[in-house]
Amino acid sequence: MPLEVHFQISLEDGEANIARKDIINIFTDGSKTEHGVGAALCLLTNDIWAYHWSAKLKDNNTVFQAELTAIHIRISSAKPQYL
Repeated sequence: MPLEVHFQISLEDGEANIARKDIINIFTDGSKTEHGVGAALCLLTNDIWAYHWSAKLKDNNTVFQAELTAIHIRISSAKPQYL
């Protein structure tokens, strides 16, 4: 009989639960300063930095667009083992 695997995804704002080994933490961020606009994300599994991504966006992008870009990249590039 095949093993059934159940995944749960939750979005939270605040402190990460990095103490639990069965949780994969994905952090996204977008920011805008006088130096430019950027978006980034990183993935921690078993307290190890498993993946990271960052990009400089156009100066006319808003901080909200930067935040959504990081979230969009994470969702669109999701690998089944990380869901």
